[in-house]
Amino acid sequence: GTRHELEIDLSDKALSALLLADKPLQVSLRVGNAHRWSCWTAWSSPQSLVIPSPSPPPGVGGSEPKFMVSAKSPTSMEVSFLAFDRLPIVTCLEYVVTAQPLFLEAEEAEEGAEAITEGPSSVETVICFHNEPRKSDDQLFLTRDVTRLLDKDSVPMSKVVACMRELRQQELDKETDKELKVTIDGLLPCTRYLVSVAARYPAAAGIFPTPALDLPTDPMSNIKMILGECLKTEAETPGGEAPPVAPRQVGRLDVSSLADSDDPVDDVLKPGARAALLSIEDRPDYALEYCACASHLAHYDPEVGAALRDFGGSWARKGGEEHAWKRVTSLRRIEKGVCEGVARKSSGGDNIAAREEFIVEAVLPLFAPQAGQAQKLLLPDVVRFRQCAIYRSATHPCRWIGGVSEPVAVAFAPPRRPPKVCRILSDDRWCLNISFELFKTTSPPFPVRLLGGGTSQYDDGDDYDDDREDEEDQNEVLAELRESNGLPTPPKESWAQSDLRHMPVGYGHRMATMVQFRFSLQSGTSPLMRREIERKVLSRGWQHAPPVEITKHHEGARATYSFEISAAVGLLDGGIYMFQIRVGNGKNWSAWSQTSKAIVFQVPAPIPPTAAALGAPKTVTVEVVSSTAARVHWGDFRPAKGLTMLEYEVRAAPEQNSQIQQTIMPVSDKFEHSHRGGFIEHEITNLLPFTGYTFSVQARYPKVGSRAWSGQQVSELIVLEAAAAYQDPPTPAAVPDPEVAEEIERSSPGDTSPAEALACFATLEYPAEEDDMMYDLEYAHVLANEPDTAEMRQSQGIWHTPLDVTLADVGFQGNGDGRPQPRWHVRLPDIRPFRGDALKLAILQRVRFRLRARMTPEDSSSRWWSSISAPVATGFAGPEDAMACLVAHGDRLAVEVQFQLDRRLAEAADQAGGAELRMQRADIFKALRDDRGVSKSESQASGTVEKVTSWPRGFGHPFVTRYQLRVRHQMLEEDGSTGDWGAWEVHPHSALPRDLEKCELFPGTAVGEQSVRWFKAELQQPKARSLIAGLHPFQGETVQVSIRVGDGIKWSLWRNIREVSVSVAPPRPVRDTDTAVASWKGTVCSVAWPAVVPHSGIDCIEYQLTVIPESDSLLPFVGAVLVAPGAASAEQASSNKTVTRGMTKAYFGRTRKTVREDKSWMPAKVVAGTATLIFQQQVAGTGGFGAGMAPDSLILELTDLCPDLRYSFQVLARYPTIGPRSFQKIFEVSKISRMAPEAGEASDRLPGVLPPAPSQVPLTEAGQEQMKRWLQDGDGRIVILSWAGLEAEAENARQASVIQLSSGSLGAQSGSRHFEIQATEFSSKASEWYPVPVATCSFMYEGVPCILLRNLPFCIGQFRLFDPKISAAGPATKPIVTVYEQVDPAPEASMVALGQGAPRTMGIQLCIPLSTPQGTARRATRYQVRFRSVGGPAWEELDVQVLNTGTGFGSSSAGSSLPVGLGSRAPSPNPSSTEKNNFHETHAVLVREEDGLELGCVYEFQVRVGDRCRLGKWSRESRSLRFSISAPVPAEGSGLKVVEQDEFAELSWAPFQPEPGLEAKMPSFRQLPIEYTVTVVGGVLKEPVTSLVTRDCFVKVCGLRPNTSYSATLTARWSRFESNGQYAEGKYRDQMLMAAFVTTGLGGRQLVAELTVRMPSERIDGYGPVQSATARLPMDGVEPAAVKLALDPYYVQPRLQHYTPNFVRKPSLPTHVSGIQGRATAGFDKDEIQEEGLEESSVPISPGKHLPAIVPMPPPKFTTRDPLTFALISAPTGSKPAVPRPSPRRRVA
Repeated sequence: GTRHELEIDLSDKALSALLLADKPLQVSLRVGNAHRWSCWTAWSSPQSLVIPSPSPPPGVGGSEPKFMVSAKSPTSMEVSFLAFDRLPIVTCLEYVVTAQPLFLEAEEAEEGAEAITEGPSSVETVICFHNEPRKSDDQLFLTRDVTRLLDKDSVPMSKVVACMRELRQQELDKETDKELKVTIDGLLPCTRYLVSVAARYPAAAGIFPTPALDLPTDPMSNIKMILGECLKTEAETPGGEAPPVAPRQVGRLDVSSLADSDDPVDDVLKPGARAALLSIEDRPDYALEYCACASHLAHYDPEVGAALRDFGGSWARKGGEEHAWKRVTSLRRIEKGVCEGVARKSSGGDNIAAREEFIVEAVLPLFAPQAGQAQKLLLPDVVRFRQCAIYRSATHPCRWIGGVSEPVAVAFAPPRRPPKVCRILSDDRWCLNISFELFKTTSPPFPVRLLGGGTSQYDDGDDYDDDREDEEDQNEVLAELRESNGLPTPPKESWAQSDLRHMPVGYGHRMATMVQFRFSLQSGTSPLMRREIERKVLSRGWQHAPPVEITKHHEGARATYSFEISAAVGLLDGGIYMFQIRVGNGKNWSAWSQTSKAIVFQVPAPIPPTAAALGAPKTVTVEVVSSTAARVHWGDFRPAKGLTMLEYEVRAAPEQNSQIQQTIMPVSDKFEHSHRGGFIEHEITNLLPFTGYTFSVQARYPKVGSRAWSGQQVSELIVLEAAAAYQDPPTPAAVPDPEVAEEIERSSPGDTSPAEALACFATLEYPAEEDDMMYDLEYAHVLANEPDTAEMRQSQGIWHTPLDVTLADVGFQGNGDGRPQPRWHVRLPDIRPFRGDALKLAILQRVRFRLRARMTPEDSSSRWWSSISAPVATGFAGPEDAMACLVAHGDRLAVEVQFQLDRRLAEAADQAGGAELRMQRADIFKALRDDRGVSKSESQASGTVEKVTSWPRGFGHPFVTRYQLRVRHQMLEEDGSTGDWGAWEVHPHSALPRDLEKCELFPGTAVGEQSVRWFKAELQQPKARSLIAGLHPFQGETVQVSIRVGDGIKWSLWRNIREVSVSVAPPRPVRDTDTAVASWKGTVCSVAWPAVVPHSGIDCIEYQLTVIPESDSLLPFVGAVLVAPGAASAEQASSNKTVTRGMTKAYFGRTRKTVREDKSWMPAKVVAGTATLIFQQQVAGTGGFGAGMAPDSLILELTDLCPDLRYSFQVLARYPTIGPRSFQKIFEVSKISRMAPEAGEASDRLPGVLPPAPSQVPLTEAGQEQMKRWLQDGDGRIVILSWAGLEAEAENARQASVIQLSSGSLGAQSGSRHFEIQATEFSSKASEWYPVPVATCSFMYEGVPCILLRNLPFCIGQFRLFDPKISAAGPATKPIVTVYEQVDPAPEASMVALGQGAPRTMGIQLCIPLSTPQGTARRATRYQVRFRSVGGPAWEELDVQVLNTGTGFGSSSAGSSLPVGLGSRAPSPNPSSTEKNNFHETHAVLVREEDGLELGCVYEFQVRVGDRCRLGKWSRESRSLRFSISAPVPAEGSGLKVVEQDEFAELSWAPFQPEPGLEAKMPSFRQLPIEYTVTVVGGVLKEPVTSLVTRDCFVKVCGLRPNTSYSATLTARWSRFESNGQYAEGKYRDQMLMAAFVTTGLGGRQLVAELTVRMPSERIDGYGPVQSATARLPMDGVEPAAVKLALDPYYVQPRLQHYTPNFVRKPSLPTHVSGIQGRATAGFDKDEIQEEGLEESSVPISPGKHLPAIVPMPPPKFTTRDPLTFALISAPTGSKPAVPRPSPRRRVA
């Protein structure tokens, strides 16, 4: 059938998602037409549709594919590669080129790990390349080559496949010549990148769906991003041009044109110039600049100097230009420099081409002749150089400034005094010591002294003493040379005439690291040398020695340095020399110093004693020992000072006999001897018998001095005895045994010692035979210090044969003069049987040896035995009670070893005497002979020999002459753990030191017995270092010492000593209560602290004062570094031995006169910083700061601190040269600030320069809503500030909250000036300023740029601006309340009546408590009240009112003051102190009816206080208060009185009065008028008759019917307050009166009118009872009637009862009633009368109605009246005018 292929269109989303999924697929197919389909076929086998991704082409011959990356520029690369393999017919591929920076080098990565890439700076480039389409397999099958092959018969299929492969390879070869290139831009310079290339099919190729298909969100949606295999390689971008490297200082030797001559004639680095030779890059567009490194007087040691060099802040400037970069104006080019060949490398490793360098001379300004002290200090001696771009606009900012050089010394001042040269002599070596003055670690003299200030070389010194003056005067050679003019005198030299006269003394010395000297041969002690000098065979010119590096070992006391000069530099023995020195750093040198005095380079010869000095007739005597030996006696020569060892030559010169033709050679013997004075004897052998000899003695030093013998002394001629047949045997000599010594060295200190070390043995050197003569060795025990007597030489009973003699070394075979002789091990008797006998042990300590001839001659002769050897020790016990201790002395640490030697055996022998010792010696030999028969095995079997593990105590100690130490160290590891012990270092043995006194022993040492002798030795310092000390045990290194003693030939065992931890106690206060204090006085801050206690033995402490400003901009810095004596501890201070705390012995060794005269010696000094040191003695008794402190207290005055900042101080301490180099904190002073400027203190800044004064911005209600979050944070303590020039950074508060800052300094900026906002808590004490905790950035708030401060730690404070640039603060704000506290407790509400006299209105008084914990309410100037009725809907807020705290009470809403006595507190005229303190604790405010209060309601209130900027929180609700007034009540027991008539009734009653409770609270209600309501009802029906309202207490009810019953009801109310229906019937019956009455008939009676005038009260002062005036008149008709009343005009005045005035007429009423003029006052209250202008006192008020105004009231006595009208003239009263009632206030919802 026909084969069909079906192509699937991937535009169908579901189908494409299914086919392109990464899952196996099965396919089923059906066919049909439009009407019918066939059945589905069976499912195919599962298979995945994998589309191969593009892959890199294969390399040639199996190599890597071609892939190259090259850098085109510092920021771009070019990538070239071949086209990737792809599917046939595909013409386009997308290549993704990625460059990722490598931040870890690939070769540095771990093995097997890929290079780590990180960072967001990777670059990716996607580019599409079009290629020719490749043929598919079907197309290749149809090509000509394949078809031809197929046309052939029987072609195997393998050839067809090979042909198709060849065709496919041809396609690849065509693309090999076509490289694809891609350029990547935007890279980083000097960076290593991982470059990768991968390919993918583009979406337009149809292989993958396009983005328009919008496939579902699954792995297939990103299939177009799938990349194939990639090519990877690494490449690096080059770097750009770099800034200049740091200038490098060079010396004259580095310049070829200057290296030939040390003193050139040119002007390069001429004396007196401030210049330096530098090697700089050849950059024509760069200039050379310099700046000072540190202060001229800075302490330049490794610690402090490093701190000064690394200090990034500003040093105290005494001038305007100090420590600023300045341009070098004088620059001289010397020659082209030599490139060192080291090119700089970029960060990626590529080399940057090194620029050409040249050498220049940078000349700085010279010293001015008339420069003052300030200008001398402004010329720095140490500067740094750099190259800076001349035109910065044409240079990249990264290359404006080049590298900064190391500190360079521009000049060195020569030592102001000539060097002092002296001899240093010792037994091992000798040399010259040259000392000079150098201010390297100590400050130069201050004030500054110039070199040209002196007149001669010796006038400038105050204590210049030449130690050699006496030596030269006593030297005969120099005296003769002076007389013969053979010794030149140095010329008078002065710096005043030189170019260095303006240079300061010690200039540049702190940078001096090397010293060089030169010497000139002036003359010689020998005539031959002087003759050669005259013949110019020996030159007098200057000879230069190599420079020597200056170390701490060269440092001496008081700025003195010294070093040694040996003959190796070319000095001739016997020459007379003069010296000069210069100092420098190897690159730059000072001028040569002045010439020293002449000195003889020669060791003084030993001086022989005279006979008179010896007290003997002759200086040399001879004693004949035998025919071939003689003993010579002479006096010990006196060596030069410092020498002890002498080498003597004893010469025996034979007398030459003319009859004997053979010449007899003299015999001489040399030996070394330690000088001890007295006589010396020496035996000389090998002489000829029967020959006359002249013996002579001469001496020299063994290792130093001239090799010529001097001081020869000669004896008389001595003839020896007759000749004998044989020569004396040689004397055996004791020598050390190297094998035993080596074995002892190998043994560890804790192991058991070898048997040879504990057994009694000796190693001797002697020949066993000579000329066929055999010798035997014998020994004899020495009785204590028994000398070599004739008895020992002649007695044979004391000599015995050793137990065993073993040959150890054959030595040299030959005669007796051969060296070395055979060495023998000699075993002596064991001491173990005699360990308990002290005398026997004393005898067994030493022995003497001699040789005995085995065959004796026939003739008796003394030559059978040799001379007796020197005493030989048989063994030494180890030292007892050996201990080591760390000792500090001055400025160094050392380990001292103390041990004891027990001399009890020697003392026992001395006490026993010679006879007893001889008996003991005989007992020893008897016991030894008895033991000879017992074999060694039998002895061991019987147990008589015990194992010896130690020598008897004190054995051999009396004869110990030397000791030896060895040491090992244990260092700490880097992690602080303990390291391993190092190897033992054995020090050379030394002579035994002198005995110690009891006071010199270690503390706590038991003195022990009298026979004990104590010794002390100091351990040498480790090689090339000092001891590493810690502040606590086992924080430094640990030292272990072993010691052994002996005589140099035989030694004891090593004795271990307990380890010593090298640690020094840190400095500590004398007492636990000692503290440091600080105080301000003006602009000077003084810090004082007592001296601290150092480690025992250390006399000085180095203090560092660290100043810590409380600022976000300024960093802590070192205020001063000073060195001062340490204080004594409290125990020492209480002792009588300590004179004054803190002063060392060296200080107290001086007298007061010496200290007063020696101005330069000070107990303490400042070595760094600009602080001034003040001693406590200067302020004692003045009452100033520090006057009450301890005598040794240190006071520093700091003048460079900003008075507007708070500072804290830390006092740290360490030892100057001992212990760790880190400082330890001793004292700390908390933050202090200047309390207030001193009176009269002038500001050095203009007002315009100071920061402006900030002001507070009000916080409105809307602003509080915007800043609600900030108000809730930190209790709402926020303040909004603004000032002139502030610019807004944010548009609103919300934006400012997003970019708010954490410090106040960055957000407080005004234009280009950055301010730091400082705050202080307001209090009565002096304030301390510190930066605010949190401040936002500036933002616009209601049109004003401002800054919000929050999280403030106080409620009331002040603020100001601080400018760190000028270190000045602006003016402070007034006290600002950050948050007002809630009024607590709640306000108290009470009702008050308002008005003068009778109440006019009612109000509620609120008492606001102002005693809040933080006192914010006392500073309130505003308040606000709100109220609500109980059960009401909402609060009703009143307007904010001014709070007048000056009077203690606020104002009401209407502005009227509270009445006195109505619930308020009025200030007394003379308040007490208690009233003053408590006056403002409460404040009363008033709420009136006009504010919305209504009588009859129950109210509760809330208040809050604040100021114009903000208000506080509302208080809690007050207690509920009913706003109502009780009605007047009748008096107790009163009733309604009725007088009945026929047609009317008269009702009267007693006046009502306020309720008792109301009257107690408001007494003014007594003056308030009362309105009475009388209601009359009558008849059976109780019909109302009338209702009358009156203010009188009586009423006449008319219109009644006669003989009718009526009932009357009387109620009362206040005339000015509404009742609101509270008097309803039956409601308040206790407040009303009721009465019933019946009217009568007329009865024909006449009407009578009665007129009664009553007084206001029943009694008047001065009168008795007052009677009412009553007048009655009948009422006849309707005519008017008149009546006269007799009234007393003086009824109101007090007067005597017996006095009745009769001279004043009595007024009367007019004759008729109608003539009455005026008006009655009935119905008017007192207030209304006052409003009319009448005085209250002029109108008497009755309980009823008032008197008529027409009747003048009698005036009081002695009052002013009008003479015409007789009226009272009113006097001015003190009452205030009535305040008009304001309109009701606006209510705020």
